[in-house]
This record gives sequence, structure tokens and C-alpha cells, in this order.
Amino acid sequence: MNADVETSRPVEYYISRSTDPFLDEEQRVIAALSLCEKVNDEAEAAQIAVNILAHRILTPNQDEAFFVLQTIEALAQRCGAKVHTKIGKYRFLNQMVKLISPKHQGSLTSEKVREKTIALLFVWQKQMRHIEKFKEVYDNLREHNVIRSDPEVEEDAILSVPPPPPKLAPFEDEEKSQLLKHLLKSTNPDDLQAANRLIKTLVKTEDMKVEKASKRQDDMDKARRACECMEHLLFHPRCVFEGLIGIRPVLFKYAGEAAETNDEILAEILSLNDQVSGSGLRPFSSRLSLR
Repeated sequence: MNADVETSRPVEYYISRSTDPFLDEEQRVIAALSLCEKVNDEAEAAQIAVNILAHRILTPNQDEAFFVLQTIEALAQRCGAKVHTKIGKYRFLNQMVKLISPKHQGSLTSEKVREKTIALLFVWQKQMRHIEKFKEVYDNLREHNVIRSDPEVEEDAILSVPPPPPKLAPFEDEEKSQLLKHLLKSTNPDDLQAANRLIKTLVKTEDMKVEKASKRQDDMDKARRACECMEHLLFHPRCVFEGLIGIRPVLFKYAGEAAETNDEILAEILSLNDQVSGSGLRPFSSRLSLR
């Protein structure tokens, strides 16, 4: 670690310095490295940093916008999956789209910032193929001629990032956990065979939980993208409208399951359902009623 890198200050402090156009490059680099260390050390730092940078990326100061992109790039390179999953959400990527889209700030964005934005989107959709939204956004920008050609990027900059291994939750059934410990301590071959069967059952149960959580997250991400598309009319509205109609009962089911298990994601599901009902369905329903 660089001797000047320290993490005692809040995330906001390091972002402010890493994106400050009035500091020299060395000071900005040290601040960006300190930010990366803090994000790696603290559980909540990644979410805070990405949220702040997503807001500041649209600053009218083009030098500052460029340094925001550099800071995001440093986080993506040094902080792994905890940052990748957050910048790979449509909520964040839409901010980058606004920088280069003529429907938003594209006409006000400098060529330097535009080139940096396109280069990052291009590299990410190549590097992190397991996060599909990177490619979806990039391909959509190409399709609409917002990006007319792929940027020239050195091959060294496109090193594939493997998906993180799924993390299995601790065994929730304490009785089975205690039984497993007892069986593993036994010298009886029958007990060891029983322990092997129990381990397979527990692992299969955890695999099913991971798969179910992944499916839930995919459905929620699709609902968010559909709401964004309704707002910005990136796709045919009727098609998106029908998709939102179909996702509502799915969200209700997820909310019910989360409520039964006191899952912390319940608030996020309910908020997304409100977004679907409000910004997604209601405006389109109103337009249809006027026809």
C-alpha cells in the first residue's frame, strides 16, 4: 500500500478529492487509492461511493466529470464484485447513458468525457460477461447509433473478470447441524454414510436457495429496466407495459415470501412494486384511456 494512502475519513472526503479538478494528479490518485482501500475494508462503503459518484457524474464541469469516471474505473479495477454488481445495475448505467445520449446531456458533454464513457462501457461489457446489463446497455446504444463504432482499446485493458462464487448461507436448521456434527464424530461406517447423505441434502437445499435468490434478483432487475424504459421511451412502450403487468404478481409473491422470513429485501421489493405501479403502469394506462 502507498504510504500516503489512509482510510480514516468518510467516503465523501475521498470522492471529493479524487474528483477535484483543482488538485494535482498525485493528490487525486492518492485519494482514489484511499477510497478503494476503504471500499474494500468497509461493508457499506461500496454502496455509498457508487451512489455519490452516480450523482456527480452529471456535473456540468467536464474536468470533474472526467475525474469521476476515472474514480469509478479505479473502483471497478480494485474492488471486485462488491462494486461490479452495483455499477452493473441499470440505475447506475443510465447515468452514464445520459452523458452521451443526445436525448439527455450528450450535446453538452465534452469529447474527452464522451470517449472515456464509451471506453468504460465497452471494456465492462467485455470483461464482466456474467453481468448481462453491461452488454444490454452497450448494444442498445450501438443499435440507436449513440455509439457509432467500438472504441480502440488495448487488449491488456480487457481482462475477463470471472463471476464471484456463490456464497452459501449458514445451515439454518440447528437440529440438522448438530446431528451432522454428531455423525461426523462417529466411527460407525453407517453413521458416516448418513453424514454424507445429510451433507448432500443440506448443500442441495442451499443451492436451491441461491438459485431462487438469483431468479428473484433477475426479475427485480427486469422490472427496474422496464420502468426506466417507460420513463425514457427507450423501447416500444406497449411491449414494456405488458411486461410490467406480468411482473406485478411475481413481485407480490416475492414480497409475501420475504415477509414470512423477515427478509431485509422486503422493503426493496415493496419500493420496486410502487415504482412499477406509479412511474411504470399509471402513466401508460392514462395515455391508453385518452385514446
